[in-house]
Amino acid sequence: FPSHDNGADLLRILNIENLTFQAQASVLALLIALCFIGRILISILVTKRMLTFLSLRSVGISKKLINIIFQRDAGEVKAISRSSINYGLTEGVDRIVVGVIGSVMNIGSDFTLIVILIVSLNFIDFTLGLTSVIFFGLIGIAIYIRQGNVSARLGRTLSAKRMEISDQLFGVIDTIREVHLRGTLQTSITNITNLRASQSQAWAQMSFQPFMAKYYLEIGMVLGAIVVGGVQFLTHDAKHAVGYLSLFLAAGVRIIPSILRLHSSLINIRSSSGVAAVTLDLLSLPSAIRTDSPSQGKLESSPGIRFSNVFFDYDNNAEFSVNDLNIYIERNKFTALVGSSGSGKSTIFDLALGFSSPKNGTVTIEGAPPRDFIREHPGVISLVPQQVNISKDTLRQNLLLGYDGHVNDGDLYKLLESLELSDLINSLPKGLDSELIKSDNIVTGK
Repeated sequence: FPSHDNGADLLRILNIENLTFQAQASVLALLIALCFIGRILISILVTKRMLTFLSLRSVGISKKLINIIFQRDAGEVKAISRSSINYGLTEGVDRIVVGVIGSVMNIGSDFTLIVILIVSLNFIDFTLGLTSVIFFGLIGIAIYIRQGNVSARLGRTLSAKRMEISDQLFGVIDTIREVHLRGTLQTSITNITNLRASQSQAWAQMSFQPFMAKYYLEIGMVLGAIVVGGVQFLTHDAKHAVGYLSLFLAAGVRIIPSILRLHSSLINIRSSSGVAAVTLDLLSLPSAIRTDSPSQGKLESSPGIRFSNVFFDYDNNAEFSVNDLNIYIERNKFTALVGSSGSGKSTIFDLALGFSSPKNGTVTIEGAPPRDFIREHPGVISLVPQQVNISKDTLRQNLLLGYDGHVNDGDLYKLLESLELSDLINSLPKGLDSELIKSDNIVTGK
């Protein structure tokens, strides 16, 4: 055992200074083994609790994000691309939870291990511990500064390419007939393939970053050993120089893996922040969540809708789409809006139902803002849109549209019969529980 004062102090603390060298080594080895086993057991417990915490955080972030997006005006929701919403709610959230929050939690344990190693080195030789900390610490900081910005940039590039690929695919799917008729299918395939190649290149570069840190530290250790060995051989005898150099190399072997783990966590935070930039942007949008509980009040008749001095435009255009509109749609009467394409019919419709908010003026349903009225009286207003969307779900769920209350099957059959859809329900193999499939505007079931 080294004959330094710190080493002797450690032997006295453990009350083994009078034992033989072999006995001292055995006791110290046993203590080290017990410490590492204890650390492993603690790591297992901490990891299990951390994964449970991260899964709950993932659910919480997704819920918050869904509320932020879908509580907004219809125009604002439509302005966000489908690929951004899909990516932001899935991989973006995963990157925030695992890549950012998870890495932050790992940093604590990795940093603690480095501190323990440094303290242990100081017991053996203070100069060695200080030299190792400064040398390897400076290398780690330099590597992080070099790779941190690169990883963040590559993360943003990777997420942007993925969403661009999704947009291209959605575009081809939505216009598949036009693509075939115009003979542009190969052009679309080439564009998507080129984007995929750019995405793969960004992914390869980002995946290579951790390997670069390992190579930098290995080169640093070799150069450090040359410098330390040269200084020791010049200033001390060969026996002391060899012993000091051996301790330096042993310290490097233990410190480098801990620095690599710490560096990996820090780089993962930077790259994940770039990859999850879309999710972070969506989370930064002002929330429109309402916390009051809806009542199930019923109206005795259909509600009236009033527009008072309503102005509305799209994207702050100089010309208002709706200019000082004042109308009252009376209850219990049929009202038709007639006009040419682009005259504002759909805009007035969105304003009436709270899908869009006026720039000036007010829109009320029975004296309340549309969203508040609908929240207080869910199900009172029905919608028959120009384009009906059939979700890939059962006939029952397509009829209920997310309503979680109890509805008798008999009422649903009566509804289908009143709509002259009895033949449809009779042709489906599982009745109301048949999964609907929409293809070329033809609805089938299985």
